[in-house]
Amino acid sequence: MSLSHLSAMTERFLGDCQDLATSHGYPKRLGTDLARGILANYWQQWGRERFYQ
Repeated sequence: MSLSHLSAMTERFLGDCQDLATSHGYPKRLGTDLARGILANYWQQWGRERFYQ
């Protein structure tokens, strides 16, 4: 997977989280924080799995 493809997927995911937050009446910032937390958790888990293999 190329870096530009990964970046595009991340941007789309961020937009989806922001849309989800605003559609439920929450500020866009909450969607940003939600996306950041999910992505950080994913990369931490991925790094841990790669390290222990």
